[in-house]
This record gives sequence, structure tokens and C-alpha cells, in this order.
Amino acid sequence: MRINKEYFLPLVEEFCRFAEQIGKDAYPDNGLFLPYTFENYHSASKKIFYVGRDTAGWVKFDEMMQDFQSGNLSNYLDKNSNVVTVLGKNQDGTDEHSLKENWNTTNKWNFWTYCQKLHLYITKGYTNVDITKLDDEDYQIIEQMGYGNLNSIEHDNSQKNMGIWGKIVDKSKFHQLRLASRKFDRLKHILDAYAPDLIIILNWENRDDVFEGLKFEWHKDSYIEGLRAMYTIEGYDTKILWSNHPNARSISVYDRIKIIGDTAKKLLGI
Repeated sequence: MRINKEYFLPLVEEFCRFAEQIGKDAYPDNGLFLPYTFENYHSASKKIFYVGRDTAGWVKFDEMMQDFQSGNLSNYLDKNSNVVTVLGKNQDGTDEHSLKENWNTTNKWNFWTYCQKLHLYITKGYTNVDITKLDDEDYQIIEQMGYGNLNSIEHDNSQKNMGIWGKIVDKSKFHQLRLASRKFDRLKHILDAYAPDLIIILNWENRDDVFEGLKFEWHKDSYIEGLRAMYTIEGYDTKILWSNHPNARSISVYDRIKIIGDTAKKLLGI
């Protein structure tokens, strides 16, 4: 199971009904980003979710609306579950976003490169591993990862950087749509749908809204400005680590992985 359809399908249907009311052409690019898992997540002894800022290359918004209007919104969730894979082909028959075939690069600032290095450090103790030279056992470990984003529809700045902003005809409609999408940014959905042991957020941003619906505690003793914050949530065993995005170059990738990885190991009892 790459996505908890029982949990997310009613929420996405509600969102699509709203999008239909304000005009299905309110956004010209990617459909909703939802939290997913790779194949081995549910069998992992310690379940870890990695949360980034936002994404590109998602199944398009109009395609989501077409699936909704044809009564086949489940198909949209299936297609999105194959946009990023660890092994094998993607939903379009290519390996463009396969971590093994195309995305395992030497670019240490890349989100997926960093997550794999961090995950292998936490789970297997690998230090500064070359992810272009992983074996089958390593890939089985990577298949245990869950992944999400802080923005289910791209942040305005990301849209401007990717040339999307100018394509939005009615900015007022779009902002209504993005406001409605913010409910998908809440960590509560990841907690309730996937019950992770640890969530690692990789985007240093003031976003208390992601805790909506939760009673959280910030642990001041773990705080390092711009690098590490730690939270616990009342009623959940899940721990939350908040760090910066891999492309923040204040310290080396290796040093950052060691700081966040060692903290994660301690929280997980590894």
C-alpha cells in the first residue's frame, strides 16, 4: 500500500468538489501532493517519514479533476503513487523518477540524495555513503521510507521559480484553492494515516499551522538555530525532528546528517 486510500480519498473528493465550484482551471500545473510510502514502509521496524517543502513533476491538476468528474479519483491516487519509485518503472513507463535508475546522483544537495543518505545512516550506520553504488539490500531499506511535503500545492515562490505563476489567470481563484489545500499540509494526516515513529521535516520555515489539530511540545534543550528542533505530540508516540532543506549549505551535508541522524537514532532507540 503506497497510500492510505481509505483515509485520503474522502478528503481529496471534498477538495475536488470545491475546486469544481470555483473553476477547475484555477490552477494550471500539479494536482494535490499527498503523503505516500514506499513498498516496505509497513514492515519496517522503525517507520520514518521525510517531509520536504513542495514538489514538481506531479500528475497535473486537470488530470486530477478529470478523474474526479469521471468517478475514478482513486486512479489519480494510484498514478501519483508511482511518480517517485525506488525500483522499476513509473506510471508513464519511464524510469525518470526512479531512485535507482535515474535519481541516485552525486548531487549531495538533492532532496532524494540527502534523504537516502540520512535514512541509511539512521538504519544501517552508513557514513557518507555513495548512493550510486548501493546493493539490493540497501534498496530494500530505502523502500521503507515514507515521504510528504509541507505544501500540497506549490509555494508561491516555487511557482515563480518554475515559471508557473504567470500561467495562473485568476490569482483570486487560485488563492481560494490554495487556502483549501492547506488542510493537506497538516502533520495530523501523516500521524493518523501512517503512524510513523519519526517525522523528519526538511525545510526550516515558521509553519505552526502544520500542527493544527494537535497539542505539541517544543523541546528547547534539543534546539539548534537553523538546524534542529524537536517536538512531541500529545496522544501520539511519534517524535518530530525539524531541520533545514538539503540545499541549505550552512554546514556540510555529512555533518548535518550526523547531527540529525544521531538525534534520530536516540529518539528511535537505535
